[in-house]
Amino acid sequence: MGQELGFAAAAAPIVEAAGGVVSSTRVREAVAAGNVEEVATLLGRTFFFDGRVLEGKRLGRTLGFPTLNVEVENEIEPNHGVYVTAVHIPSFDRTFAAVTNIGVRPTVYQNSLTTVESHLLDFTADVYREKVRLFFLRRLRDEKAFNSTMQLMTQIRHDVETAREFFAEHPVDSLELILP
Repeated sequence: MGQELGFAAAAAPIVEAAGGVVSSTRVREAVAAGNVEEVATLLGRTFFFDGRVLEGKRLGRTLGFPTLNVEVENEIEPNHGVYVTAVHIPSFDRTFAAVTNIGVRPTVYQNSLTTVESHLLDFTADVYREKVRLFFLRRLRDEKAFNSTMQLMTQIRHDVETAREFFAEHPVDSLELILP
């Protein structure tokens, strides 16, 4: 095709990482499985996607964990579950520690669409309609339905504490992230 269109094409050497050949299929499969640490190894950088913050139903706020609801711009996103993440907000020129849930929120909704909701640790500003970059650092657990919102709140508290422990060892400012 290069000859036809007047440009040079060259084969790239095979790259291996994490016990195998790096390929777009392998990366997509690792993303789909939610294995964000393997994705980072394969890409040589933290997996991220961009999105715009939308107004939600403010359920997280009523549970004591306000969230940013992110409308994803990427074609692929990690498997449903809870992740330690970092969220870059350009208007603040800063990246914030966060916990993100991708899923259908089965404890509070039936037949819900998939949402991406990030609870930023120690952050409460309104950033509706802003574009953000969401970095996936570690998968914590699968999404699951709880018997009550009290059980859900207890689990969210645990997820937040686990994220705080992660960021105590890996401060956001020390992470090598690709900023917009």
